[in-house]
Amino acid sequence: MKRTNLNLRWLILLASISYLLGIVGCAPDQVPPHDSPLETTSRGVSESDPWIWFQEISGSGEEAHAHFMIATSDGGFIQVGETGLVPFGARVLIVKIDAHGNLVWQRELGAPGHNLGNAVLEVADGYWVVGALNHDSLILKLDKDTGETLIERRHDFGGSDGLEHLISDGKGFIAAGYRQARDRKGTFFLEGQGLVAKFDSQGQLVQLIDVGARLAQAYRLSAYGGDYFVSGLTFDAADYGLMRLGPDLKEKWFKSLGGPAPDHNFAFAQHSDGSLYLSGHTLSGVENWDTYTIGLNENGEIKRSGGPARFVP
Repeated sequence: MKRTNLNLRWLILLASISYLLGIVGCAPDQVPPHDSPLETTSRGVSESDPWIWFQEISGSGEEAHAHFMIATSDGGFIQVGETGLVPFGARVLIVKIDAHGNLVWQRELGAPGHNLGNAVLEVADGYWVVGALNHDSLILKLDKDTGETLIERRHDFGGSDGLEHLISDGKGFIAAGYRQARDRKGTFFLEGQGLVAKFDSQGQLVQLIDVGARLAQAYRLSAYGGDYFVSGLTFDAADYGLMRLGPDLKEKWFKSLGGPAPDHNFAFAQHSDGSLYLSGHTLSGVENWDTYTIGLNENGEIKRSGGPARFVP
């Protein structure tokens, strides 16, 4: 598979951002996302070389993109994304490696087309993956040892739709995503109408909440004190958006955060004390896209904001 240096730089950048946000901590009922580079070849280690291992794993497509990665309970890692090019030639790509970077298994799903692997969640008896298959929202469960599909559900929520993130609520799952996407060619950014979906333990849809009036894309979730926080992008990708929902998934409050120019929020983390951190990039007050990070308390009140040099967890 051909892989450009640009893709490698993006993967390293994403891993670095995920690591910085991982320092903040997660809500008590979530597994912290320990990110580690996947694109490498094994080699020795010296005092001047910090790498322990570096493993490259190819998909069947010309390129591969990683969107989400977590450390697993067996000491390894699982990563999801796609191989090939959206919108016509991509397949969902899921890779499981052990603690030493050795490939355990990998899966590709869907006929080449508009297919995305966006997030993964580990449970006691498998891995749940969310994304999109042929412009429809996807939630599936995979066997831990083999990657075999145990459960697959597809939901047509309207137009080009997909799920971006998934967390457990103790009985089932809460997911964030979008429908009626306006940019069908996108991978990381598909502006449309935000949604929050509740599923039972078997991936069956229980409740669908339309948050399109608040968010063009619901991107990340966390659970805290019985409530749920949803972050993403506001209409026309103008600002960061943050919502707090009650246990019944009804809105408690909404915050729009940013400056006069576009502000795109992608990263989100919550500390065990309830503090919230949103990060992404901005054109507000700068000549080119710059990193922009905001810290808030659990009531959505800003604690601190600024670029990377000013970000202190």
